[in-house]
Amino acid sequence: MTEEKLIAALKSGNQKVFSQVIDDYQQKVFGTCISFIPNKEDAEDVAQEAFVKLLGLEQDKISNYIAAYLYKIATNLAIDKLRRK
Repeated sequence: MTEEKLIAALKSGNQKVFSQVIDDYQQKVFGTCISFIPNKEDAEDVAQEAFVKLLGLEQDKISNYIAAYLYKIATNLAIDKLRRK
């Protein structure tokens, strides 16, 4: 599936596609989060929030590479969590 079709399917609420995105990127997003936040539970929470925020993005704001947006969201959320502590 092309990135454009993947993004369109996510925006339409296709749960199967969303599950596939989670399967494909879960470990890498968690790795990004744990590199900022040494607490495993907090890092898992931030990673989960990143996937939820991905669904909330407007389709036209996501370019041709969904992984880049996902990692950027995770990084920003992790930094925000550190700032709050």
